[in-house]
This record gives sequence, C-alpha cells and structure tokens, in this order.
Amino acid sequence: MNNIVQKIFSLLSPRERLLLYLLFVGAVVMALIDAVGIVSIMPFMAVVANPEIIQTNQWLARVYFFFRFESPTTFLFFLGMMVLLLLVITNITKAFFAWLQLRYGAMRAYSLSSRLLSKYLAQPYMFFLNRNTAELSRNILSLVSVVVNGVLRQIVAVAEKAVGALVIIALLLYVDPYLAVTTSCVLGGIYYAIYITVRRKLLWWGQQSVDANFYCYKLTSEALGGIKDLKVLEREDYFLNLFSKYSLRNAKYAAQSGVVALIPMYSLEVLAFGGILCIVLYFLALKQNLA
Repeated sequence: MNNIVQKIFSLLSPRERLLLYLLFVGAVVMALIDAVGIVSIMPFMAVVANPEIIQTNQWLARVYFFFRFESPTTFLFFLGMMVLLLLVITNITKAFFAWLQLRYGAMRAYSLSSRLLSKYLAQPYMFFLNRNTAELSRNILSLVSVVVNGVLRQIVAVAEKAVGALVIIALLLYVDPYLAVTTSCVLGGIYYAIYITVRRKLLWWGQQSVDANFYCYKLTSEALGGIKDLKVLEREDYFLNLFSKYSLRNAKYAAQSGVVALIPMYSLEVLAFGGILCIVLYFLALKQNLA
C-alpha cells in the first residue's frame, strides 16, 4: 500500500503535492473544528440534565455571571443558541472543505489525464503497434479517476477522521486515562481486525474490477471499430453478451471494493463517537455515585 501511495505521489508535480499537503492541513483543522462542535454539546446537555451545575461548574458560572443572566432558563436558551450557531458554522466550513477536496480531485484528474495523453502522443508509431488502444483509452479515461477518487481523496478523508479520533482520545485521557486506554484498545482492536480481514479481499476485488473494466473498453472499441464486419457477420448479440458479462462483473466488484474501502474511515468515526458516548456515560455514572 505504501508503494502505491509513493508511486501516485511521484506522478504529482511539486505544486500539486504542495496543494495536497495543504489539504492534509485542512483535514486536521476540520477534524479539530468537528470535534469542538461535538464536544460543545456536552455543557448544554449537562445544564439540561441538571440546571444546578451552573453554580457548581466554575466555567459555566463565570459565563453566567459575566453576561448577567436573569435565570437558568435564559442561560440555557443562550447555550442552545450558541451550540446551534457553532453547528451551523461547523457545517458551512465542512461544506467548503468538501468543495476544496472535490475541486482538487477534479483538477488532478484533468492534469493527470492530460499529462498521460501527452505522453502517449509523444511516443513513436511503433509504440502503438504492440499495444491495445482500448487499454490506453482506459488508462486515460478510467484509471486516472480511480487513482484520484480511490486513493488521493480517501487518504485525505481518513486523515481527517483519524485526527478527529485522536482529539476524542485526548479528551478521554483528560477525563479518565483508564477509560481512554480501555476504549482505545477495544475500538482500535476492532478497527485493526477489520482492516486485516478486508485488506486482501479489497485488493482482489479492485483488481477484478480493473480487469473487467479493461475488457469493457476492449469490446466497445472492437465492436464500434469493426461495426461493418459486425453487421455483415451478425455478431451483435455475441459482443453484447460479452460486454454485459464484463460490465456486470465490473459493477459488482467496484461496488464491493468501494464499500469496503470506506470501512476504515467509518471505523474511525465509530471510534470518535464511541469515545464521546463513553465520556457521557462516565459523567452519568459519576453523577449517580455522588448522589
């Protein structure tokens, strides 16, 4: 996997690599903003569950007396509006970052496919005599998109989720180190087990999808390129059946590999929200013990 990532990085120009690094920085910032947005709900939930916490918590008390709220109800309304405002700002920021990711992916697909076509056109005529033009077309039109959407964008997405999970783990460490270690080991172990289980299967599905996609391009090129002979020999059904076979195979394996490829990202999301749930349950248990 590391070799694949290194090869893909080598295809990028210095400017394109710099933009990708900036996307990584943006992913870190987005993960922090997302984590802050999630954690900000906790004070609101705490006040809803127990309004008396306004007097016992020094931070809530400082805000309460600084703005001179008349009652816990008005303070609760203020907290709710702040959480809502933060939620709106967070989602607007996430939408903007998603646009940056999509734009980067689209522009890299454009630059890589143009660069690849330029390389092909610069080759001597003998280069094309020993190669299938359908395969070359597939490399330009299909595989470039696979590289961009299946690798580059997924790396950024996983980085964002990983940082978010680390922030939650850090918060757990602050609240209760034992709880943090236990939660991280259990959820991290589940993530690692899933990764080991699906890794080889994912590579196999991906290769099957690529191979089937190649035959779809090959059959399409041969059928349309030799349409006159195809009509004379009445071989339309033959090519159509072959194309349907490989097209169905490509769709099936592409769907399977696409879903499995998302598992690491969503596993990290489970780790993050699982950590938040553990914090909430911890405080509930602590409250019951104090009562």
